[in-house]
Amino acid sequence: VIDLVDQTNNWGAKVVTTLEPFTKAWPAEEYHQDYLEKNPNGYTCHFERFGTFLK
Repeated sequence: VIDLVDQTNNWGAKVVTTLEPFTKAWPAEEYHQDYLEKNPNGYTCHFERFGTFLK
């Protein structure tokens, strides 16, 4: 995935984030669930929003 992002050169530099193995997760509180569906204008991000986040 990082290689694909780097190839687009959308950010002007290479990705420096490391991908680590998934180990453990905790469920979020109910008010965090489906946040963008409940608050379509409630989150501002200056990066591109890809449609897969809202599916």
